[in-house]
Amino acid sequence: MLRKPLLSVPSLTHDPPPPPLPPFLSSTDPFLKKEWYDIKAPGYFKTRAVGKTLITRTTGTKIASEGLKGRVFEVNLAELQGGDEEQGYRKFQLVAEDVKGTEILTNFHGMDLTRYVKGERGEGGVGCHTEVLGAREGFSFRLSCFLRGLLQASF
Repeated sequence: MLRKPLLSVPSLTHDPPPPPLPPFLSSTDPFLKKEWYDIKAPGYFKTRAVGKTLITRTTGTKIASEGLKGRVFEVNLAELQGGDEEQGYRKFQLVAEDVKGTEILTNFHGMDLTRYVKGERGEGGVGCHTEVLGAREGFSFRLSCFLRGLLQASF
């Protein structure tokens, strides 16, 4: 009578390698291929540093700075004038004209008004602000939310 071995011996033939993952399931982080650029507003605004944006790094014949030119950024006037919240209902569109190093120089492209009007009698709202910190990179940004609606009495 034959006994089963207590330990299995690996076979000498090798299993074929697993098939490669499709591009959308690749194990590399797509943000490793990105670069941060600073957005600079025109000189006639108090605040020049508007924000940051991401673009894929230069690879082959695809130049990153060419992909930035022509982008339109939307910023409200309160941010451009240094925090004057009374001017927050005006939105400015700034178009990227030139790229110098990691700075994007912008020019005026257009202006729009938001539909936000300060609360009237009988209206209420709930507001929330929070700071969000990036664990790896150390970046932080402020997330704001405000919900408006009519107050209804419940009797």
